[in-house]
Amino acid sequence: MPLSRLAHQLRRLRGIAHELQARGFRRAARRLLRAVRPPPVLGYDAWITRFDAVGPREAAAVGRLVAALRPQPHITVIVYGEADAATTAASLDSLSAQLYGAWSALVVEPTAAGATTGVDARIGHLAPGALPPAVGDAVAFVAAGDRLAPHALAVMAVAMVRHPGAEVLYSDEDLIDTAGRRSTPYFKPDWNRELARHQDYLSRLGVVVGHRAGRLSRVPGSAAEVAALLGQAAAASVAPVVHVPHVLYHRRAAAGAIGPSVSLPTTALPGPTRWPRVTAVIPTRDHAELLATCVAGLLEATDYPDLEIVVADNGSVEPQTAALLAELGGRGVVVVDAPGPFNYARINNSAAAKATGEILLFLNNDIEVVEPGWLKAMVAYACRPGIGAVGAKLLYPDGTLQHGGVVLGLLGVAGHVHLGAAGDAPGHGGRLLVPQDVSCVTAACLAMPRAVFAALGGFDETHLGVAFNDVDLCLRVRAAGYRIIWTPTARLVHHESKSRGSDRRGAKLIRFQDEMHYMYRRWGGSLDNDPFWSPNLSLDATTPRLAVPPRIARPWHRR
Repeated sequence: MPLSRLAHQLRRLRGIAHELQARGFRRAARRLLRAVRPPPVLGYDAWITRFDAVGPREAAAVGRLVAALRPQPHITVIVYGEADAATTAASLDSLSAQLYGAWSALVVEPTAAGATTGVDARIGHLAPGALPPAVGDAVAFVAAGDRLAPHALAVMAVAMVRHPGAEVLYSDEDLIDTAGRRSTPYFKPDWNRELARHQDYLSRLGVVVGHRAGRLSRVPGSAAEVAALLGQAAAASVAPVVHVPHVLYHRRAAAGAIGPSVSLPTTALPGPTRWPRVTAVIPTRDHAELLATCVAGLLEATDYPDLEIVVADNGSVEPQTAALLAELGGRGVVVVDAPGPFNYARINNSAAAKATGEILLFLNNDIEVVEPGWLKAMVAYACRPGIGAVGAKLLYPDGTLQHGGVVLGLLGVAGHVHLGAAGDAPGHGGRLLVPQDVSCVTAACLAMPRAVFAALGGFDETHLGVAFNDVDLCLRVRAAGYRIIWTPTARLVHHESKSRGSDRRGAKLIRFQDEMHYMYRRWGGSLDNDPFWSPNLSLDATTPRLAVPPRIARPWHRR
């Protein structure tokens, strides 16, 4: 069996073990985990040595790859930003050390006198704002003081040849200090349209290709100008924006920096001209205190002009629950009976059929409202063309993170990333601070257009009555061409799973295993290739850690 296939099978088995553990089957999980131990946890220095270093053998392999490359695109590198000559020299030295020869460079300086002129004839100079000369096949951007990995331009050239229609490409990055020590890698997602509105993650190393390179009207001289140029080119591109998931760019470490990410000065997402009616669908069974808190938050603490509430009662028996439901009915809440064995998908589907809102809000009964503007923040996205679902930032009662987006393949079928992080933690690359596209969000708090829900046939109540029905729905949303947004501007508290029983034995165990295997059969390799989670990050932990080995090989390696 090829090593890549073996690694895939081991991940699946570890995923099954983690799913069993999460659902309470701890003894079975321990046995399976002993048989398929997770890979070791490596620090970044050790990870570089094993998977990212370019020694003589690697350099020779890069040379052979470049020699066979046809065509060999010419890349013009623009070195921008104010820095002293010695700092700029570090960038130029990294250019001269490239294992790819078809490049030239232009250094943006206060004058074009060539204060940093060295011995490399491929390096020229321009004044800020000057019109660029002919720039060849592509333009790359490097801030003065930052450095390129020796294989950076070679890998980018290979990506350009392998993606001939691409107009914008970008790589991963990390920080580097004056002694050359690397730290704080940012392993980026694939093209993430919403993330790019809030964070400059494209420009290091960003490359503009073809006719877009030829349209440069002036040479950008600052990070803000480069970020704007890359962002506009990516948003306007008719071809896929290509992520090259290798650390090709080393950003100069600044005092106090928390990581490579840079937030962009964007305004809040404007609301629609008319706020549409929202129907909140809340399944419940007893636990009146939870439901009372949830509904009170909607009725009394949520700033939204047109909100309908449908509570689906799945066979409550406690007297206090009956009294609460009667009281809520008197306050305009729609209460519908949803009897029978617990089937989360069926309960939601039947309650959604009673909805009159244009937007459906699926909400667990253990959600607590803590800020008035959360629903407007979600609906502002759900109203936008092409958006199929929106998720919120959910915190545990102790203030730690419960939901910051769902990653496919994480700990099995799918898992919550950054689980248990501090509520104000920036997350990997600062991504917990900004709205972004994701593959999945939890149905504990999920907003989506009712028309999209109806067109997709709702939750799968036949195969996924309890587990993974939100993951499956989100996968179908994306397969239908819609985007899914997670936003931290909608923040709530989730008292997770307090109103459900155990799945630890008997028919519940059989049902859980059936649902898990159904997801593997239906979605296959999609569960191992989340476009918004880097192949350099592990799927064996909810806290971001380095994948050992990475799930993608460097271009000169074959698996």
